[in-house]
Amino acid sequence: MKVMLKQYLLLHVVFCAAFLGAAQIQGSKKEELSKKTCTACQGSVPILDPKEEKRLLDQVPAWGKDAYFPNRITRRFSFDSYQESIAFINRVANVAEREGHHPDIFVFGNQVRLDLYTHAVNGLTESDFIMAAKIDIIPLANLAQKDNSEQGQTFRPLHAVVTEYDKKRLFTGIGDWKEVDALSPRLSRRFEFTNFVQTMSFVNEIAKQAQAMSHYPDLYIFYSRARIDIYSPGLKTFSFQDFELAQYIDDLFDQHLTSVKFAFKSDQDDEAAGSVVQYTDIIEECEALAAAS
Repeated sequence: MKVMLKQYLLLHVVFCAAFLGAAQIQGSKKEELSKKTCTACQGSVPILDPKEEKRLLDQVPAWGKDAYFPNRITRRFSFDSYQESIAFINRVANVAEREGHHPDIFVFGNQVRLDLYTHAVNGLTESDFIMAAKIDIIPLANLAQKDNSEQGQTFRPLHAVVTEYDKKRLFTGIGDWKEVDALSPRLSRRFEFTNFVQTMSFVNEIAKQAQAMSHYPDLYIFYSRARIDIYSPGLKTFSFQDFELAQYIDDLFDQHLTSVKFAFKSDQDDEAAGSVVQYTDIIEECEALAAAS
């Protein structure tokens, strides 16, 4: 019996050592990947073959291939609040701008989805996996810190429902917004900027006001383009708050066009041309994702 027990313990120790060794190897590979630098997005960069793609994907196991768009890898994150979602995508944006490799970013309340692929070749390159590894090591602690420096306006209660008569009148004040039918009606508008920095600056200003209003739009960020969707969860019609937030965003965009604050020129502007491949399709998929969550 004692011999059998010793053999069992020995096998257990050997198994644990092998398991920990494999984990350390996996961790070291990921660490090596995160220490690399993304290469410039150029059409001459070759797309990875399936074998190399799988090898790199094994090093970032939190990421997966998109079922509808196999030319990209994706990861979803869940936070405690919209404020944490915005704080997180800002950390991602800082890394992306430093590396010159920008994910597509989608924010649905406390849910964030990131998509990575090399826009210039419309497929996966090593840079996508390097960026994924760098995102994986972004610290998630202390994301939400209360900021009282920006005071929002006072708005009507959320359930101040808009009548059909009011809707026609209110739409005249936000002519660039369109009504989109989903699970609940929403206002939708697309915006275009010079570079990623301008886009993120704009999104952050929207987020501050959204926080002040406790009314959170869905955000779709594609390098120098953004789409904003505004709706009132739980309602099958619009609220006054939807239109008031839309009007605020319109005014903010007008300020962006003339403000020196957003005149920063990014070195990565050349990437913008290829950054909206399958733009409409991916938005439709993300709408389905938002509806299912």
